[in-house]
Amino acid sequence: NIAQIAIVDPANFSSLVAALVKTNLAGVFLGEGDFTVFAPTNAAFAKLPAPFNNAVNIRNISNQAEIDALANILKYHVTGSRYFNWDLGFLSKIETLASPSSNKLTTILGYNVGWVKGKGNNNFSKTNPGDILATNGVIQVIGDVLIP
Repeated sequence: NIAQIAIVDPANFSSLVAALVKTNLAGVFLGEGDFTVFAPTNAAFAKLPAPFNNAVNIRNISNQAEIDALANILKYHVTGSRYFNWDLGFLSKIETLASPSSNKLTTILGYNVGWVKGKGNNNFSKTNPGDILATNGVIQVIGDVLIP
């Protein structure tokens, strides 16, 4: 499943796993579902300011407002259905599980790759690798944290 794929790859996803655990969202990806996760790498988290920039700092967050903000950012990376690269379209808007009004990502289908951009991001992030199939969805690995 999605959680297992992330957990067994700490070199790329320890920050994402720490964030999912801190926000009590990890269990969502252990069970059944039909999700797409635009999964930011550790390098993507490293671009953020502290305390969101690495797994150790994320695990040490105690401020509830920061935890709530992190939870909404994580939900902004998840859709309630599967999107493979070929489903992304040209400047399509995909609804995420984040709070309404700022819950849509912009996507582009490229040649055998996809691109995704959050409302608060300046640039698109390439899905690389993309289309990682899990029992409960699909993972699109991205090099930026998407900002609502």
